[in-house]
Amino acid sequence: MKVYTAGFDAPFGKIYAASTERELIKLSFRREEFLSWLDKRGFLAEPHENELLIGLKEELKHYFAGKLRRFKTPYRLLVSEFDRRVLDVVAKIPYGETLSYREVALRAGFPRAFRAAGGALGRNPLPIVVPCHRVIRSDGGLGGFGGGIEIKKYLLELEGALPPAF
Repeated sequence: MKVYTAGFDAPFGKIYAASTERELIKLSFRREEFLSWLDKRGFLAEPHENELLIGLKEELKHYFAGKLRRFKTPYRLLVSEFDRRVLDVVAKIPYGETLSYREVALRAGFPRAFRAAGGALGRNPLPIVVPCHRVIRSDGGLGGFGGGIEIKKYLLELEGALPPAF
């Protein structure tokens, strides 16, 4: 499958994106992880933007300016069924709101699997677009984030959703 790739500037560094002609398939904050993910799936990456990635770049610009609350870029989650169920719940968390890992697991149909749900979030191939940064610990702590806790804090602050303890 032919995949297009691009790097975008963000307030906290670079974001790397990959898409097919019709769907976004990967976002990453780390170039090495991004390239490894593509390689493991056998994608032949073409390092230039297509129309979809140009549109995503505009959406990200508006998101970081506080003007976009929901991404419209079509995407496909290349994940297991468990991860998909968890990420489908996360995709519905509104801008500026948070859920706990426990609540995400419950809504995904796995009430006791909140740690496994956290693992699914760590494997989220589309952070920001599928807003796993909006999932926090039940005690109000931030928990983890694949891009690092500072980026998670930045995104929650941007959305006005940082827990009171911070």
